[in-house]
Amino acid sequence: MVTDLAFSPDGRWLASASEDGSAAVVALTDHGCATPRYLEPQAGILYSVAFAPDSQALVTASLDAKAQVWALDGTLLAELVGHKDRIYAAKFSPDGRWLLTASRDGSVRIWMRPTAPSTLPEESFLSLAGELGGVAYADFSPDGHSIGAAYWENATLLWRLWTEDTVRDRRLEAIWGRDRARLALIREAERFKNENRLDRRERDSEDAAPPVE
Repeated sequence: MVTDLAFSPDGRWLASASEDGSAAVVALTDHGCATPRYLEPQAGILYSVAFAPDSQALVTASLDAKAQVWALDGTLLAELVGHKDRIYAAKFSPDGRWLLTASRDGSVRIWMRPTAPSTLPEESFLSLAGELGGVAYADFSPDGHSIGAAYWENATLLWRLWTEDTVRDRRLEAIWGRDRARLALIREAERFKNENRLDRRERDSEDAAPPVE
């Protein structure tokens, strides 16, 4: 069974991911489709396939907790390893510099895009943990400034990103009301406020303490 499809941004290619662990890339022409080019099969279901913005690479996400980055000629450029459970989605950023992976282990990870065959070490990612169960889907916003993630616990999280030499995040966390509606709160601001409260309590406690004889 085919689990996902993606057209390349330039409209020249169609990629598919399958339940049997295979992915195929097909060249599209005015006269139809060329013979599919199959990528090396992976262990377990492929859940996701996506093209890079320049249409020169694609990424697949699989049951075996890995994502693979491929050149269109079938060369494996990198395996993105480090998740503890299956990966449901993998996407390129709009500028093509980064990739994200969304996993059942509850994390979204950001990786530098490989440009040559390599196996990226685990230190190459930034992990965004939401603590809301598995991540069913995640993607970059069209301007590349945000990442949205959909969680099993009926919630979404939004991260604001600034991509200079490194990726940094300001986490906007969803909280629930009785109607399960979500409100975005800046976690850093909330933590700062709580820390200030703690500091004030400690200072008040010290001020109230009797002098030591």
